[in-house]
Amino acid sequence: MFGYITGKVKPETHEEVASPLTAEQVAAVMEHFQVGGKIRYAPDYRPEATMDSLIIAYGINNHLIYAQRDIRLDTSGERPTLLIDDDWKDRTIPEIRRFCIILPDIGNLEDVLDYATRVRVHNGGQLQRGDRITLMSLYANQGLPHVDTTVRKRVTLRDGYYANHSVIVLEVEPSTLRMVDQRQHYRIGTELPVTIRLADEDMARRCTLVDFSENSLRLTFDGEDMEVPPLGRQRVFINIDLEEQRKSFTLQAKTIRKGEDFAVMRLTHIQQGDEFVELGLLAALDIKASLLQRPETR
Repeated sequence: MFGYITGKVKPETHEEVASPLTAEQVAAVMEHFQVGGKIRYAPDYRPEATMDSLIIAYGINNHLIYAQRDIRLDTSGERPTLLIDDDWKDRTIPEIRRFCIILPDIGNLEDVLDYATRVRVHNGGQLQRGDRITLMSLYANQGLPHVDTTVRKRVTLRDGYYANHSVIVLEVEPSTLRMVDQRQHYRIGTELPVTIRLADEDMARRCTLVDFSENSLRLTFDGEDMEVPPLGRQRVFINIDLEEQRKSFTLQAKTIRKGEDFAVMRLTHIQQGDEFVELGLLAALDIKASLLQRPETR
């Protein structure tokens, strides 16, 4: 299930071709950024404006691979190599000149950009050749995988499974693959009035959200009638209302640390429709991206 990149592609010149990559470098990136996997990405000119996307293919040299099962690392020889399934036969890639990740060109970037950046986008398109893009995998056990890429081209595919679809071809820099500790690098400060309610109470209490990360948040309480929620397993429901973004989130949490006028909550669930579901990374990042649009967030 692979084919040639057959859009409007200029032939590679000798100067354009980078030093060959090793099979181990490419395999390490593929482990965390798989075909069919969801990602988030951020352009270097607006790193806080993260967008969702989906990896629809890899580009290895001039070949497109549409399924993860059709490419694998072979370590049986003198040196590791990549094998591609070509009509049920293994085909060796002796030299990896380029490794690209292919995303659908769905054009939703402008929705989260400020005026100055939208002007830049309108002058040259959503993503331009040469733009540096950081990809973040949404599938992680320890840390959040990041890798840096460069926009090689935007092209309409002529054939294959995504014929007549516009795609973005990102050239990957495998040496930049890294795991980012979410607890240390993803806490943001803000100042937002929110309401909370204990599971065994009907009365809502007002407090202030002062920082947020993917799995916890910190609330402050001031005023004589604002009691800090108790520690333990008691469920606490937190409502975050973002009027400017026209979004609201209702989260379920429990208190894991408290002081006289503050509480740190571990987030566990989010309301979707009439029920609460486990809070996933994508939903947590949606909240964070929305908070980042507020001038009070830093």
